[in-house]
Amino acid sequence: MSMNRTWKLLQFEFNRLWKVLIGLILFNVVVQPLGVIWSTYRYFNRDVSAGTTLEMPGTVARALAFNEVTQSGIVTLAILFTVFALIFYAFYTWYREWYGKSRFSYRLMMIPGNRMQVYFAKLLALYIGVLLLVALQIVLLAVGNWVFEWFLFEDVIRPIHLFELYYWNAFGNEIFLSVLQIMINRYVMGFMTLNIVFVGILLERSFGLAGFISGLAFYLISLIGSVAVISVIGGQAYKWYLFYDEALYMMYGIMVLYTLICIGISHYLINHRLRV
Repeated sequence: MSMNRTWKLLQFEFNRLWKVLIGLILFNVVVQPLGVIWSTYRYFNRDVSAGTTLEMPGTVARALAFNEVTQSGIVTLAILFTVFALIFYAFYTWYREWYGKSRFSYRLMMIPGNRMQVYFAKLLALYIGVLLLVALQIVLLAVGNWVFEWFLFEDVIRPIHLFELYYWNAFGNEIFLSVLQIMINRYVMGFMTLNIVFVGILLERSFGLAGFISGLAFYLISLIGSVAVISVIGGQAYKWYLFYDEALYMMYGIMVLYTLICIGISHYLINHRLRV
């Protein structure tokens, strides 16, 4: 019965989310290819305007790699907009229970029982949305690469393997990460971030103004702690005689531990402190 209610809640939350997902998908499908075209034209035109052309004896226009285009303004802004839209929705999905028209989950929290079913339904619905958008990003990179190669002459393209855009990462020095490490890095970090956001919301909903201040402090501590862990492990790995893989998995272990701490805090707040 418990799992059945959790499944129904998950369906309910995802039905709420799908319109937002469709909007973000359409936004990225339109904006990112246009961003690739614009950035490619801007880079190439800059070299041509400077007088560096393929026809000039002894000179060759600067070769352009696809990763330079994906890191440019429009494409990056589209991705950042998507990330912040999901974070905004994480707040919205909770506050609508108090101020929105449909308060189904709010009414469920008034029934005796484990309120974490509502928590995990919201969390998993958002996380499924994140995974769908990550899958879309993989497709858009392939499409963008095709547009990039179609738009430029082959002579001015610096070849780069499409999957290098995912594998290449900075950690002390630049290293080449495996597929499994990339999945752990992206998805564990995303899952941890959603739990951090939920803790701040539940603090505010539980304690009012004091909870709001506590939530902001929690976000700040989480941000500083994340930067500190990456800096310390990344900077001290060689002193601790750790291989890069060992240092990375140490970071992943810390992220999993912090995620469990966030879930524990949320469990206490939603079952014992949340005002409904």
